Amino acid sequence: MVRATETGAISRVECRMEIVQAQESIHGTSKEIMKKIADSLNIRMELVSNKSQYRIRTSSAKSNEILIAYLNKFPLWGKKYLDYLV
Repeated sequence: MVRATETGAISRVECRMEIVQAQESIHGTSKEIMKKIADSLNIRMELVSNKSQYRIRTSSAKSNEILIAYLNKFPLWGKKYLDYLV
């Protein structure tokens, strides 16, 4: 997600990445793995209770760099890979 804002004379561009996973699946809970990912990026994991999901969102250049390096080393499979390429 890229967001641009203008407040008076200050312009700002942000690059954020987001990973969302259902709390429960046929394989069990995703809480532990999502927490490990969040800890490795030095960000917090959020619970989106109205959708029963865990979400982590990068907002700093450092956490973005860590996530990009990880995804370059261990690429996603399927249609999410195409989202990553954009």
